[in-house]
Order: sequence, then C-alpha cells, then structure tokens
Amino acid sequence: MKKFFHKISKYLSEQSIQTVLIISFALMLMIGIGSITLVFSIRSQMQSMNTLADHNIKTLDTTNQYLDSHLRNMMRASDAVYYQVLNRKHANKDTISEMITTFYNADREHVVSIALFDTSGDVIAAAPLSRVKNKDMVIKAPGFSDALNEIENIHFSVPHVQNIFQNEDSNYQWVVSLSRY
Repeated sequence: MKKFFHKISKYLSEQSIQTVLIISFALMLMIGIGSITLVFSIRSQMQSMNTLADHNIKTLDTTNQYLDSHLRNMMRASDAVYYQVLNRKHANKDTISEMITTFYNADREHVVSIALFDTSGDVIAAAPLSRVKNKDMVIKAPGFSDALNEIENIHFSVPHVQNIFQNEDSNYQWVVSLSRY
C-alpha cells in the first residue's frame, strides 16, 4: 500500500500544478457523486421497503375484513338453519330438505353447500351437493368430531378443498367448513 502512495506522490510531484488541481478536482467530484448516489440509493430503498410494508398491512386488513364478513355470513346461515329448521319438533326430512335448499339459494354466492349430518355421519339433508364420497371422510373430518365434543359451539376449519361430496363437474372448490351440533 505504501508503494502505491509513493508512486502516486512521485507522479504528482513531476506534474504541473494545473494537472494536480485537475486530478484532485476529478477525484473530489467522483467521491461526491459516489456519496450522493449511495445516500439516494439507500433512501430510495428504505422508502420502497416502507411502501411495501404499508401495502402489505393494507392488504392484510382488507383480507381480514373480507374473511370476517364471510365468516359472519356463514354464522348467520348456520343460525338460520339451527333455529328455523333444527328446533322444529315435527319437521320431516322433506320439509328439512326444502328449508335447507331455500337457505342455500338465499346465500348461494357465499356458500358452496349446506349439509346436515346425524351423529353417525349420514346425510339428513343437503343442498346442492348431497352424495357423500365416503362416510368415513365425514366422521374423520376435524369439524365433525369437534362439533360432537363441544355442543353449542361453532367450529371453523382451515381453508381446504371440498372433498366430502361428489361433484358431477369435478370442480372442487376451496372452502372453510363450519360445524355445529
């Protein structure tokens, strides 16, 4: 390193004062431009990170409001089925099926299907999907066992692909299941 500085000082001592000033000015200019570029780059990067963080927070808030709204709609539909259908003492299976279909049609943009199962996993009524692929899938579903173990509580599943009912067009949708006993 000493040799390098020694060579530079020897070269500059052999040059005129004008050359030394031009070289000094050019070096100072490059250092200044480099410093300003570095500062603006760091500042721009920090602003981008803050903007991205703000955008992510807004996206999460919007998603949270959207999910809250859908969960509330699901709870209202569940309450309607529970209080209007299940608490009727003399309702027969056909009446229950008609009422379930009516509730489904009223909320079809938010609900993929509505189904009532007995404690053994057999379908009592369902709309619009009614053929179960495998009864064991119903019994083993976490929401089914949770609902049986904790009566009067509403249980939501994590989002999953609806795989309990057979679907003629093989269009299986992502759903959040609600279970209640």
